[in-house]
Amino acid sequence: MQIDHSPDNTFGVLHYFLARTLVGIDHRVSGPPSRALCLLKWYASLHVVEPLKNTVQIRGDGGRVIQIEISGYERPDAGDEYDANWLRAKCSVTLAEFSAVLSLALVTHDFARFADELEQAVQLLKGRATFSTAEAGLGIEIKFTTAGHADVFGSARSQTSFVPDQSVLSFSFETDQTYLEQTVRELKAIVSRFPARSPR
Repeated sequence: MQIDHSPDNTFGVLHYFLARTLVGIDHRVSGPPSRALCLLKWYASLHVVEPLKNTVQIRGDGGRVIQIEISGYERPDAGDEYDANWLRAKCSVTLAEFSAVLSLALVTHDFARFADELEQAVQLLKGRATFSTAEAGLGIEIKFTTAGHADVFGSARSQTSFVPDQSVLSFSFETDQTYLEQTVRELKAIVSRFPARSPR
């Protein structure tokens, strides 16, 4: 299970651990569970957030979040390596009163490289990780600062218009080790589900 650790969801986190505790009690008590125990378990379960399938999130303070959702290979029957590794994706950026949603074509290798860089930075609590795309639709840089905190910088660029009429949302926000550990797990899941392909 994935829990929303944002400050606005403090009670959700507490209810999750309450539910886990109650499940443990249920295994140790013989006989059918009481009605009160069942109600408490049901109430606590309402606050558990299921992980989103094929999705990577970079979360920050104040509900700021970058979300990339992969819907599949863009050319599943491609016969050459270059075409075979493009992915269809939707990206959303939510930053206080500003937000953007755009469709992107991304490459499998970009996720693998980003996952490796971010995992190393999270383990060392220093360094940086960069996500960039061939078509420059999305750029993200994460820099660790001090005490497990990190700064996120980036931009999301419209793919439906051309220079000089392109719309660009530039952003920055703070995040930390806890959020980024979850991001690493999600990146690894994407790399596992959509590996780099080498058609023969």
